[in-house]
Amino acid sequence: MFRVRTIAGVGACSSFVALGLVGACTQPAGSNTAPVLVVVPPNAQPDAFATTGLDSGARMAEASHDAGQQEAATEAGLADAPSVTMHPQHDAGTFESAGDAVSSERSMDGGSDTAKDGGKDATGTGGDAATATGGDASLGTPALVYIGRFDTSDPVGPQMGWPGARVVARFDGTAATVQLTQTDGYSGGPSYFNVFIDGVESTPFSLEGASVVVPLASGLSAGEHVLELEKRTEANLGTVRFEGFTFKGGTGLLPPLPRAPHRIEFMSDSTIDGYGVLGNTATTCPTGDPPQYNDSHNSFASFTATASNAEMVLSAYSGKGLTVDEDTADTEFYQILFPRALPDDPASVWTFHTDVPDAVVMSLGGVDMDGLAAAPAGFQTSYDSFVGTVRGHYPTAAIWLTVWSQITNDPVATRTAMTNALQAIVTARSAAGDHNLFLYVFPEATAADGTGCEGHATAAHEQAMAALMTTEIQTRLGW
Repeated sequence: MFRVRTIAGVGACSSFVALGLVGACTQPAGSNTAPVLVVVPPNAQPDAFATTGLDSGARMAEASHDAGQQEAATEAGLADAPSVTMHPQHDAGTFESAGDAVSSERSMDGGSDTAKDGGKDATGTGGDAATATGGDASLGTPALVYIGRFDTSDPVGPQMGWPGARVVARFDGTAATVQLTQTDGYSGGPSYFNVFIDGVESTPFSLEGASVVVPLASGLSAGEHVLELEKRTEANLGTVRFEGFTFKGGTGLLPPLPRAPHRIEFMSDSTIDGYGVLGNTATTCPTGDPPQYNDSHNSFASFTATASNAEMVLSAYSGKGLTVDEDTADTEFYQILFPRALPDDPASVWTFHTDVPDAVVMSLGGVDMDGLAAAPAGFQTSYDSFVGTVRGHYPTAAIWLTVWSQITNDPVATRTAMTNALQAIVTARSAAGDHNLFLYVFPEATAADGTGCEGHATAAHEQAMAALMTTEIQTRLGW
């Protein structure tokens, strides 16, 4: 059963037409271009996955972006699939919702690709485009690039839970759709996604339902394009199964472009993952945090990674501490979720074999220290133990423990107490021989910096703090 969100009181198909996103929701007469569904599981082609690909939207500008992308879906040859406009869209209140009224024609023929990730078998439907040729043959085998943590145990398709998880495709064609299934999380749903075509941000969408086909692009110029799909919300709002892209008007999937030279993993609660970053606590979200205002792309983590020419892996979960959670009845602390591919699934094990970071930035402890003038019992020990766990998985990574800007000494000396606890961890581990572990204390935020939903940082503040962190990383690592 799909729940289709409507706009201005009209149905899903009519909504797209009314907004000028498409001319109609019908198959054009005489269209005979067959769509191709492509699902290539993570690591299905290990060599290509390990050495090729590219990073997030701002780093995809190599591919051309055509002004003709505003054409109606009827011009693109998509069956019953209205097209999302390709104009950049930063307004958190404007979303298209996926449902059965926007399902598209797709082809499920083709072979089966198998992959193994974390000791689990994964199967995906190949389709014609999985063997497509064209483009620069020196780039290797046609493949999707998966950035972030994915669970590949479901034969239907890989699943993503953590925010910022991305699927990137370089393809030859004029139109694209994606098929996804939402499973609501701890706080319900829906999940929200960002879409980028050739580095230009399109209209984000929300997802509810099973095997929902979402139009991502139409009316593109013939030739090569780069598509990126990014999960912008946390796992508490849902886990999503990726069931494949469909490409039309060309040869389909191409070899990916080279990936970014660096990778940073961010481990945090809600402080740096874009939680509430597009809202305003006085106007758009005075009584809570509607999920459309959460956006991993406009987060400290994303800004830092982009400025550092690095891929972002965002292992973040709101309300999680190391000794206590915001929901005190919840005893699944952050370090319990960290080893999972899907944070809310204890059986979903991440083996740390892919997306190994060069640098790690932690923004943890704010939940534990909230309103306290002294570190609570067990906090420093638990934090130190977690640092040891991370160091065991990433023996060569530079690791930063940070005190976020919104952890202050008002009304009590929380900032000082947390700084002292983290400094003690760094000092002890440095004395024991770990000289690649650092403490970074952000300058204290003002009240104006925290007008995002539920008092979280604004996008401008997260970007300003990211600039400081970027300088710190580049100075120490020589990037």
